[in-house]
Amino acid sequence: MHYMQKNRKDKIKEILGYLESNLLYPSPEQFSIRENLFFFQSITNLISFFRWYFNKAILINKDEILEFNDFCDQHFSIEFLLSLTKLEQEKFPGIIKPFVKEISHIIKYNPIFTILNWGAGSMEIERQLIDILIKNGNKKQYVFIGIDKSEASLFVAVSNYQRLESYVFFQQVDSISDIIISNIKKRTTKLYIVIFCNRDVFSLEEELISKKVELVISSFFMHHLSNSQKLKLYNLGIQMSDRIIEYDGFKSWFVLFRQSIFTWRNPLLLNGVVFSNLRYMEKKRLREIGLNCKIRFYFRGTYIRKCFKNNKTDYDKGIRAHSIISL
Repeated sequence: MHYMQKNRKDKIKEILGYLESNLLYPSPEQFSIRENLFFFQSITNLISFFRWYFNKAILINKDEILEFNDFCDQHFSIEFLLSLTKLEQEKFPGIIKPFVKEISHIIKYNPIFTILNWGAGSMEIERQLIDILIKNGNKKQYVFIGIDKSEASLFVAVSNYQRLESYVFFQQVDSISDIIISNIKKRTTKLYIVIFCNRDVFSLEEELISKKVELVISSFFMHHLSNSQKLKLYNLGIQMSDRIIEYDGFKSWFVLFRQSIFTWRNPLLLNGVVFSNLRYMEKKRLREIGLNCKIRFYFRGTYIRKCFKNNKTDYDKGIRAHSIISL
């Protein structure tokens, strides 16, 4: 399948046609469809985009708005994820570089061999971690479990791991449990097992994972959730692991405009950048809801929050971990 063959103007026209046709039918996404329609109408030039942003965007209820990728047809989602994955693979701007480096450091100094990823997308983070482990001559087996309900994410993840098929055993499953993980491990001698579970993350409440997962991660996922969903997911996470690490963006007008310029030629990525920023929290609020978690902010407009449930780890060569608090 081929994507992004249309030029910018034609792509915007295609998206507008899709949104206009969907406005004709009642749906729970009507508000978001209308707001996305205004957005795509505005990005024909920078002046109209800035006019839309300062006159309309800042008034949007961030708790109700969805970005285009949250409700669009699968072919748009695949196109978006392919573009995002390609961007994540580039050294500049290196949008997931701090997170990959952080996880790589943690698994180097701690006995962590099973990692669970909420909202895994194309599992590009895991692919980069595997690249690092291979280059470092790793001899131990690792299991990476991605949870994502999107069929587009599964499609892109399968494509993303094709070049590593000699090193990686990739398995798609519809549910996850200790037995499923154990049976998959018996089927291969490869050092890297990647399991993509095509389910909603909240279905983990119903799954039978009795053993502790050594590390739970999420990347650009938590801002898609409401506050109650975040709390629910964290409470679920602390039942499964002693370590939860979150990577996401914080609200910054400077970063928003810089990223908007960088993604201007790709309407789908531009939409993701702008609408995600509308839902991001400010630094002050992020600190308030995680006073007992270690949080670090990056110039690229992202942060890493590490929530460790106990103080038994020697992570960071002596820096003591912190306990999880309620959001």
